[in-house]
Amino acid sequence: MTTPACQLYLISPLDVSGEFPARLARALDAGPVAAFQFGVKNVDEHTAVKLAEPLQAICAAREVRSEEHTSELQSRLHL
Repeated sequence: MTTPACQLYLISPLDVSGEFPARLARALDAGPVAAFQFGVKNVDEHTAVKLAEPLQAICAAREVRSEEHTSELQSRLHL
């Protein structure tokens, strides 16, 4: 696969519930995206993992690198 010269780096909004997973999938399908950053804050670890799981699957299916940027989870949750 040839990497495009320019790719986007997407950062999640603080609220990734509801229809966000479908919106992320459409965004990743629309054009070249290098990475997606999970930036949800002020939630406990269990909630963060639950919110991140579907987003991780969406990114993996499209071979988009996903990153977690919440400091307390940085060493535990690898998207």
